[in-house]
Amino acid sequence: YDGHELNQMYIDDVVVDSESVKLSLPYISSDALDPLSCKTEINRSLTPLLFDSLFGVDNNFKAFTIMAESYKISDGKLTVSIKNNLIFSDLGSVSANDVVDSFEKAKKSDRYKNALSHISGAVSTGTYTVVFDVDSDNEDLCSLLTFPIIKIGSEVSSENKTEVPIGCGRYILSKDANNMLYLTANSNRHGGYEPVYK
Repeated sequence: YDGHELNQMYIDDVVVDSESVKLSLPYISSDALDPLSCKTEINRSLTPLLFDSLFGVDNNFKAFTIMAESYKISDGKLTVSIKNNLIFSDLGSVSANDVVDSFEKAKKSDRYKNALSHISGAVSTGTYTVVFDVDSDNEDLCSLLTFPIIKIGSEVSSENKTEVPIGCGRYILSKDANNMLYLTANSNRHGGYEPVYK
């Protein structure tokens, strides 16, 4: 695919109309799966499966909350309250410090630095509160907060193409006995996640 070797990962335990089926997703094995360093669109398309963000963007380019509970913006400060009791796939708690650290890493990444150019910094002001320094009081700035939230200290080496840091998305990436990559539903996401396949 576009000069890259295309591989397949599968989703475990897929049941459609009471039948067990094998559902596969493509990925580029020569590119990283890490959401901040992957360069191909195929690998980038896997990010929302493995990682959640503060906000998503709908078809009308309007922000909607994912990990954010609420927000307010005034005087160049965008204050975001994070939903309480969110946990990562390793069962560690999500805190404002994880969000700030994820923002700082995303702002340095090729993938997100342009989108985050209107936000100069972020600080934690409580366990579940982050204040972003923004260049205007435009509420549409929430639609820029779509970078993946990654657990502090779980980063992977850029040399390791088949591992990802710890997130709290809908799926968890693993390897089977044959070293094949596969996804399992993250049952701890937002208090429970049960995918429905049609």
